Amino acid sequence: QQQQQQQQQQPAPPMPSLRLGSNVDQMLAEVRERGVILGDRVLQELRVLRETQAQYAVGELLTELHNVRNPSAFLSTVIRSQLSRDCTAEGSAHRVVVSGLPMNVSWQELKDHMKQAGDVLFADVDRAGGGIVEYSTPEQAQRALSSLNGSHMRVSGPPGSAASAAGKMRVRIKVAVPNAQGSGMEE
Repeated sequence: QQQQQQQQQQPAPPMPSLRLGSNVDQMLAEVRERGVILGDRVLQELRVLRETQAQYAVGELLTELHNVRNPSAFLSTVIRSQLSRDCTAEGSAHRVVVSGLPMNVSWQELKDHMKQAGDVLFADVDRAGGGIVEYSTPEQAQRALSSLNGSHMRVSGPPGSAASAAGKMRVRIKVAVPNAQGSGMEE
C-alpha cells in the first residue's frame, strides 16, 4: 500500500515538446499536470493547426476541463471546428472536401468510406451535403482525389425510408481540394 501511495505522489514525467510552439507546449504541460493524458491521435491532429489555432484549442480544453468527461474527444472536436473554418492551415494539403452527401449522413460514415485512401485524422459533415476529411499525409489526400472522386458510398437512409429499412443506400460523391478562400472546391 505504501508503495502505491509513493507511486501516486510521484510527478508525471514531463511531456516531450510537440514542436507546436512554446506557448502550446506549456499549455499541454499544464493539462498533463492536471492529471489528463491526451491520446496520440489527438496530439497528431493538433500538429496540423497553426500555432494560434493550437493555442485556442488547448485553451478551450483548459477552460472546460472540469466539465469534460473525455478530454481527447473534446479537444478533437475543437480542432475539427478550427480546421473546418480555415482551409489555409498547414494541414490543408492533407485535406479534401466532399460533396453529394445526403443531409443525414454521419461523420463516422464519411470517415469509414474515406479510410480507403489512407489514415483519416478526422471527418466532419454539414447539413448541406458537404464534408471535409483530413488525412495524415498529402499523398493520402491525393489518393482520395484520384480513387474516391465519383465513388459510391453506402450510407444509412433517412429514418422511416425504404433505404433505412433495407439498412443502407448508395450515393455518388465528389471529392476535391478546398479552394484558397476555404469555400467551394477546385477540381
